[in-house]
Amino acid sequence: MSLGLSQSTISNWLQQISYPKYENLQQLAVLIDVPRSYLTEKLIEE
Repeated sequence: MSLGLSQSTISNWLQQISYPKYENLQQLAVLIDVPRSYLTEKLIEE
């Protein structure tokens, strides 16, 4: 399974230049087998 996203898109997420859309977060969570909340916890805490 692939998200079909560019490396620069992922890099922008990691650098907090841009943020993933809900659909991409959901697909990423499925891909790495974690709950979606695992990916958003840090954002909520900040």
